[in-house]
Amino acid sequence: MSEFLRVFNYKKIIILLCLMLINLGLFSYINIPKSRNGLTEREIYTHEKYLEKYYDNINDVIKNADNLQKFSIFNKKKTFTYSNIIRTADDFKRIAHVDVSNDNSTAVEAFTEYYYSYYISFFFLMIIVYDLFRYRENGMWQITYSTKDGREYISLTNMIVIAAGGLVTVILMSLFTFAASLVLYGGVKDLNNPIQNITGFDKFTYPISKIQYVLILIGVAAIVTVLMGLLMWTIFVIFRQRNYAVICIAAFIGIEIVLYNNVEVNSTWSFLHFVNIINALKLNEMLKTYMNWGFAEYVFSVSSVVLFEIFVITVVMTGIAYVNSSSMRPYGKITLWDRCVGIVSQGYQHILAKMPQFIKELHKLVFSGHGVWFI
Repeated sequence: MSEFLRVFNYKKIIILLCLMLINLGLFSYINIPKSRNGLTEREIYTHEKYLEKYYDNINDVIKNADNLQKFSIFNKKKTFTYSNIIRTADDFKRIAHVDVSNDNSTAVEAFTEYYYSYYISFFFLMIIVYDLFRYRENGMWQITYSTKDGREYISLTNMIVIAAGGLVTVILMSLFTFAASLVLYGGVKDLNNPIQNITGFDKFTYPISKIQYVLILIGVAAIVTVLMGLLMWTIFVIFRQRNYAVICIAAFIGIEIVLYNNVEVNSTWSFLHFVNIINALKLNEMLKTYMNWGFAEYVFSVSSVVLFEIFVITVVMTGIAYVNSSSMRPYGKITLWDRCVGIVSQGYQHILAKMPQFIKELHKLVFSGHGVWFI
């Protein structure tokens, strides 16, 4: 409890409130002009065509699956192709009789297509993880290492703090964003209507209401963010210096962005697009995309495979990090790299000592006070 209160002090609460205001401001900036101008003629026409062709599109998928079973190349049982055809037909039969209608779905659509709240939550969780490892740089590491059960206690409390922080942050961000969307666009009375009323959800094969989908989206987003936070924690455990961990995470996210934007969905390397941190944060896009993976007669949706793989990777990496954090000594071996860094640092401090007082204060603010990371 003391560790939780130390991390979630008044400064963190202020930062969280500021980030929530930034999130609401960004959402309002994007959506206020749309709410004032209303839907364009093109958007209205597209939505009407979507509703008009909904049943035909669903029936075409089911008929196509039934027709493929007549060909010998596709009707071999206990193969992925055959099982995928059967699974596709069964999935779309669930939504073949959904009563779609032209209602006010703009609020739900705006909320589900807004991803910045997840990015901001991820950033706040990184701040929490960064603060959790302060003990490695303020002299407390030596004390906790020599204390009975001190290392295990810190590792366990860190994971609990990350889980609690991720859940609270995402839920608050999402609920306030959804409330703002309802205020701007209205449509509260239509929340119990099918999610398939929204254009693009004809491939989402679960007959649930819009409010149910929103709650599921928020819940899955919270879990994914917690898993991402635990993965960040494992990276911080590996590095003795917090800043090195931040650089590693930034480089990893950069690589993931490149892969997500450049790997084709239908290519051989499509798993690099789907099993990706960006794809995991763009939950709505992933959940409403219908695609199956599998082997032999086993068929799984891409979204379930991605979430399961992230869960397994997180559990394995967190377990390894937990063991490593308990055994890692405060002082490692002095390598050649450490000696070179020490020589460069010594020369740099010698030059800095001759600089005017203004330069020293600026250096203290930007570098010594870690202001460069916020910049």
